[in-house]
Amino acid sequence: MQINIEQKADICIIKCIGNIDSDAYSGLKEVFDKLMREKKYKIVVDLSDVNFISSTGWGIFIGSLQKIRSGGGDLRLAAMTEEVENIYNMVNFGELLLSYDTIEEAIDSFK
Repeated sequence: MQINIEQKADICIIKCIGNIDSDAYSGLKEVFDKLMREKKYKIVVDLSDVNFISSTGWGIFIGSLQKIRSGGGDLRLAAMTEEVENIYNMVNFGELLLSYDTIEEAIDSFK
């Protein structure tokens, strides 16, 4: 999986390309850990180029939430593919993680 990070004002956008699975775990976890060390707590994850997220991948998002929220921020998911959105809805992740159709909507939700 490839990960790109972009900053827009005080919001970090993590663009994931490829599947988020156990092979991608350490790279994505390191990105979240780095953002926490830098006290960047407003995060949008762009999932437009992700077709699969394993339970390990979802665990990275859920596991990072407490640290992010305790820092006064939040984690938003954006632009999910249909495959990813089906799993998100099936396991009711909407109760924990907010999702938006576009990156712009996710960014605006922090205002």
